[in-house]
Formats: sequence, structure tokens, C-alpha cells
Amino acid sequence: MVARATSANTAVAAQPSTAPTAAPSPTPQKAPAQAPAPQVQVASFEDALQILADQGELLAREALKFDARLVRFEQGRIALQDNVGVKPDQTHKLAKALRAATGEQWIVELVEETGAEPIRAREQQEAAAERDAVSKHPIVAAVLNSFPKASIVDIKDLNKPDIDELPASESLSSDASDDVPFDPEDPGFDTEDLDF
Repeated sequence: MVARATSANTAVAAQPSTAPTAAPSPTPQKAPAQAPAPQVQVASFEDALQILADQGELLAREALKFDARLVRFEQGRIALQDNVGVKPDQTHKLAKALRAATGEQWIVELVEETGAEPIRAREQQEAAAERDAVSKHPIVAAVLNSFPKASIVDIKDLNKPDIDELPASESLSSDASDDVPFDPEDPGFDTEDLDF
């Protein structure tokens, strides 16, 4: 691997070393194959971190979400603020994962420039703003006022079912009658037996 460093910047590139290791072979060499077309498009730093996670580098991804302050993002190059907790091995893992996913060389460098807030800090700010907005809803505000020790723990959009949390036996049929466990036309059906 090639690593370039100066006193002001540290850069890591996922590129095999080109140093010769043996004398050239006298046998004819085949023409090098063309580089494969990129398999994945990386449009943002968030996409880059998702690729890192997809390749099993979850600790590196989480560390970068907490610490990395993005200075610049462009195709093939990511610049992160130095001296904020990002370690060179994390940038190396990110460059390696991006190269594997895209088939292109990526340089992930640490620079002495101020970057944006870390992704995790932005996520926490967005979650706090959402909790604040929900707590101002009249019904929620009334509950919170009635129960002083109550707090908002989680917010879910009930209009969007979470597919991962549905039991395998539960359906998402578009026909509501398919989801009804009884038949109101049944002569033995008695509405007084219902508990709702």
C-alpha cells in the first residue's frame, strides 16, 4: 500500500505498491485487462460509511460517524479534519473498502482544516429536534404535564409499518377484510364478545 504524509497533511491511498520485486520474465506478457466498471456509486460521505459497514468494518464506521469532520468530498478523494480523533487505520480501512466496492482508487486524507459536524452529532441534533416537536403536540404535552417523570423514549411513524418488526404470520394485505380474523356475516358472530 502507498501512504503519503507531510507535516501538514496525512493521506492514505488504497493502491498496491508498484515497487519491482523480481527481474522481468523473458516470456511474453498478456496485455493488462481493462479496469472493471465501478460496481457502486458513492455520492456522499454517508454512502462511503455505508460501504464500510457493508464490508464488515462496523467499528471503523461507527468511529468515523462519531469523530470524522468532513472537509471535502469528491469522487476518489475524501478530506477529513485532522486532530479530532480520527485514526489513520480508520482512513486506510475506508479507502480500502471504497476501492473494493467501486474498483477505483480512493484517497482519504486528514487535513488541517475545519470540517463539518460529525454525522452522529447531526443525528443526535435531528432526534432532539424531533422529540422537541413531538413534545409540543397538545396530546403529548398534556401527558407529559400529567406525568412529570414521563419522557419521550422513541418516536415511530405509525403510518409506515416497520417490516422488520412484523411477525412472519402478520400480513400487509391491501384488502382489510383479509386481516379480519372473524366473519361478521357468520350467524354465530356476536359483537358483544368483542373486547374493543
